[in-house]
Amino acid sequence: MARRELSCESFLIYQDGRTVPVQALSDGERERWRENMRSRLSRELSGYYTQHPAEYEALCRDLDKREGRTA
Repeated sequence: MARRELSCESFLIYQDGRTVPVQALSDGERERWRENMRSRLSRELSGYYTQHPAEYEALCRDLDKREGRTA
């Protein structure tokens, strides 16, 4: 059985309800979107790990193990 090629298109949904394909954004708009996402992700992860220090310690141990480092 032949496989069909899959494709995926990403969209942004603005607070005013507009839906825009990511590919339709200008380079500047796309860079602002990326920076916004990086900032939000950093803030959310920081908040989570601040409230769950044991999870952060487990993450660090796992990363050390994967990289072959020992404490």
